[in-house]
Amino acid sequence: MLEQPSDNPYAAPQAELQTTPSRKPVAARVSLRLWLIVFLINVPLPLVIGLQRCDRRGLWGMMAMIALLLVLSSWLVLRKPFFGVRLIPGGVILAISQMLPFVHLLLYAAGNFLVEALRLYTLPPPVDMTDAGGEYDFFPDYPPSAIIFLTLFIGVSLMLVALLLGSLPIFADRGEMSEEEVANERAKKHKSQREAQ
Repeated sequence: MLEQPSDNPYAAPQAELQTTPSRKPVAARVSLRLWLIVFLINVPLPLVIGLQRCDRRGLWGMMAMIALLLVLSSWLVLRKPFFGVRLIPGGVILAISQMLPFVHLLLYAAGNFLVEALRLYTLPPPVDMTDAGGEYDFFPDYPPSAIIFLTLFIGVSLMLVALLLGSLPIFADRGEMSEEEVANERAKKHKSQREAQ
């Protein structure tokens, strides 16, 4: 559409700038959907480990903390796609690593250490299995406070590891442009079109 400038009636008509709407909301929705899938495929191993340590009350606490982590991380991915494009590839790597769960078990051990250090639970003393004559419970039930802490600690730690893995240079080219870079690209394109006419 051609538009005549009002200040100079003898000036050549100029084309109206066509501005394209920002694709940020669409990218954020795509990132959110992918993040929900990646989050859910990362839940099974921590859930299996956690189920061995809790009773019914602890199970409710663990489920509530998983839901809280899902809501908060989804809000973060939706508000800041910067985190989504890093959490998703890192989360995929962690999901694959569940087959050899070195990171998961390391975080679990660190969480157990913190649970004991914070006195949320004290492990029973080791038992000599030759004298016990029975079975020893290697996974005694934690109280709900310890389960809640352990779930939050492992969940946040796994997300931080995913963020670090997703920030590796092999994932660096994501086609991300700032608003200013997009505006500069549009201005260059518009200028080259005017020069071509």
